[in-house]
Amino acid sequence: MAYKSREEIVGKRFLSVVSGFTKLKIGKISEWGWRAGVIRAATHKDNNHKDLQVLVEYDDVEWHRREWISIYKDSLFHVFMVEQALCWAERTSDPFAHTKGSLLWPAFTFMPLVSTVDLGGQKQPVEFLLDREIAFTDYKQLKPFKEWDTTIPGVREYPELRMTVRRWGEQQDGQRILLTTPSVLVGYRVEVYRAEGTTQWYTAVIVGYNEASR
Repeated sequence: MAYKSREEIVGKRFLSVVSGFTKLKIGKISEWGWRAGVIRAATHKDNNHKDLQVLVEYDDVEWHRREWISIYKDSLFHVFMVEQALCWAERTSDPFAHTKGSLLWPAFTFMPLVSTVDLGGQKQPVEFLLDREIAFTDYKQLKPFKEWDTTIPGVREYPELRMTVRRWGEQQDGQRILLTTPSVLVGYRVEVYRAEGTTQWYTAVIVGYNEASR
């Protein structure tokens, strides 16, 4: 099964570096003060719209302290990157077996929406699944993720990791159906994210679909 990336950014992971008075040094990209999280909502479908705002939950902040940010205004970010695809990336140790040694691990690559520095030809960030460790590597050296392949040297058989990969694939498929053929989902139970209020998620059943308004 091929794991294809989707264009819409809602529900995707992001990495960011807030603008400041310190000049970024390309050779020390791992020291840039990266922050990560999830995009929960967006004001426009066009990812390049100059007035685009996104509702973000940072990993290091409780979800109810989420905030709307304007990606392209006020030079807020040096870098703002969103999840692009799933790949096999090399890491130097097993985070769960606590053993050293090179192995391949599922990880996200990222594409920049904002970048005040030229990342071309430089090592770029990947985020490993489960423990969310960020590493920096040459994207040309990455192996595309097509399926769970235990024949790849160094791959560990962790059920939780494999389940996380499967759920990510299901999320891509579900989001694609919602945007292309939502009428087939009538009668299905769904989880809905609330952009306002004190409840983060609630469950519901789809009872109808308006073809005119989508």
